[in-house]
Amino acid sequence: MKKIGLIVLTLFSVNSFASSLDTAWSEVTKIVSISAYSEVSTDQVSITFQSGTIKINPANCSKSDMFILHTSDTANSVGKSLMSMALTAGAANLQVKFKVHTSACKIRRPIISELKIIFN
Repeated sequence: MKKIGLIVLTLFSVNSFASSLDTAWSEVTKIVSISAYSEVSTDQVSITFQSGTIKINPANCSKSDMFILHTSDTANSVGKSLMSMALTAGAANLQVKFKVHTSACKIRRPIISELKIIFN
């Protein structure tokens, strides 16, 4: 019985921690532009969403004119997958929703943690 309680507590703790890392989904919007550049030892991709999109900036980054994707993370390929999704959505003029990290900024801008393409 103690093992079951420990498993439930562990799952609840992990789920609570994960949800505190990013925001709720944004409103539905479209991608206006994607820019890629290299800055010292990191590669960055910035995304600008359609004007009128609610400015999501829970980390109080000093700039919120665009959002940043991590693409040079060697531990996993999530940033590259998000970039591929963003390029697909932008090229096809599809609607998207996104989440940002609640406590981190990159080059003084919010960091995209999740991206969802809306197909209808």
